[in-house]
Amino acid sequence: MVIFLHGADTFRSRQKLKQIKERFRREVDKSGYNTATLDGRTLKVEHLERDLISAPFLAPKRLVVVEEMFNGKLAATLEKPVLELLQRPAAQNAIAVFWEGELPGGKKKPGPLLTFLLGSDLAEAFPKLSGTPLGSWYKSQAKRHGLTLEPAALELLFGLVGDDLWRGDNELQKLAAFCHGRTGTVSDVQTLVSSDAEENIFALTDAIGQRRTADALRLLDEQQRAGVAPLELVAKIAWHFRNLLLAKTWVADHGGRTNSWELAGALSLHPFVAKKTLGQITNFTLSELTARYRQLLMIDRSLKTGRGDPSALLTLFLANTPVAAA
Repeated sequence: MVIFLHGADTFRSRQKLKQIKERFRREVDKSGYNTATLDGRTLKVEHLERDLISAPFLAPKRLVVVEEMFNGKLAATLEKPVLELLQRPAAQNAIAVFWEGELPGGKKKPGPLLTFLLGSDLAEAFPKLSGTPLGSWYKSQAKRHGLTLEPAALELLFGLVGDDLWRGDNELQKLAAFCHGRTGTVSDVQTLVSSDAEENIFALTDAIGQRRTADALRLLDEQQRAGVAPLELVAKIAWHFRNLLLAKTWVADHGGRTNSWELAGALSLHPFVAKKTLGQITNFTLSELTARYRQLLMIDRSLKTGRGDPSALLTLFLANTPVAAA
């Protein structure tokens, strides 16, 4: 069986790939020993042959994923041998999934492998969403995160973020954490959704992780002087520490793998966010991230119940000083 996922909308195609992997693990390979992911940009035919032809271990099938083959320099020379390999009878022991972002443009005729994949009954294209389907995606994704938005707030978010579903999902997660069960308003979207918000938080958590307390306090002061509300700051920092905690756990559970695309798909993060997050997890131990995240939850509770000075609580957090439970 050969599956081909491709298209400019990498968020939805990554979600589809994630579903395929989860279903395979759940229904075919509970041990997790029969899944391989290969980088198509550096692919070697002998490695693909090994994974496709090897007999599955305590399972009826193997799952072999090849990512980003057709935008690499090797594609032209590898298409024919890879196609021949896929057509060998022994390859039927595996489910081969080829994942690609937007395919190369131009008038050049597709090679034999790409032609074969595009003609497959299991080929699925993921073009960028627009209009009503894009609006429906925002509504359903908000519901998935337990978030309800006023129609005007949803329209504003739609207008600010557009068809970047990676960013759209990240913004919905932040809004869900910020609104905490109440209906999100236009003011909430205006407060939380900004083009440089994530970079500011990455810089802040970088300073925290590298124990540059003075820099962290300076960045916090800059945010406060810019008029960013304490609850908004806590929501953004908590969102990022949650991602760090999940990423640290994911890497540990997957043998130390640091593929940002895989992480992005597993945690539904923008590829940019996944790459930056992977770059920061070495700054923290798992126990430190757990403690830090719990501390942020306590600060959030304190602020929402009017207990404690917001600036003092955030300063204590940045200085890694324990915060008493509210």
